Amino acid sequence: MSNNTNKVNNPMKVITGPDTRWSYANVWEPKSINGGTPKYSVSLIIPKSDTKTVAKLKAAIEAAYREEIPDLYADHFIGYDELAEAMDLTCEGRQSRSYRSLLGKVRGMNDLDALRELGKKVYALGLSRDQAGVFWYEYGKSRSRLMAGVRKGLGGTARHLLKRIRNANGDLAALGAMLYRIQQGDVKRSDPPAKHEWIVIWEAYHDQQAALRP
Repeated sequence: MSNNTNKVNNPMKVITGPDTRWSYANVWEPKSINGGTPKYSVSLIIPKSDTKTVAKLKAAIEAAYREEIPDLYADHFIGYDELAEAMDLTCEGRQSRSYRSLLGKVRGMNDLDALRELGKKVYALGLSRDQAGVFWYEYGKSRSRLMAGVRKGLGGTARHLLKRIRNANGDLAALGAMLYRIQQGDVKRSDPPAKHEWIVIWEAYHDQQAALRP
């Protein structure tokens, strides 16, 4: 009989293909990105031809999403009690006033830095798994909304750099090095990209990097 009979399969664990490479590896010491909390991280460069690894990663992301954010707005109830049922309250309505206030705050956020600070405070609160799932779902929606505003209001230098990224071909690595020097202030610009514009710029850079991989 195989020794693997009782092995539990973890859908969020992925073993990549042999041609996967590392990029921007921060594995020896944590690094802060855009002023955030220093973290260990690495970017994976996966050939487009390795469809098996890509499919595994997509499945793992989906599994992680289902693990952390259950469908709380359907049949799943948080903190069920008979009084709440008698009053015909929604799932959210059954929660404490402080928790409902917290959800209102994250939904109404209009500043990315303030949103990040709120996330840090909530991370330390020790919410229940279900409450945390709802909060981080709303957090993601607010962040997406705020980033859409950043993209809509990009300054001239940021738009120029995005155009250079889209038109880059063989010189993408050199362009990436220049972007880093601009962000660090080593290369002066009269109208340097704002703090959150760099998020958009680096996302575009990594998308172009992936598109140009053979």
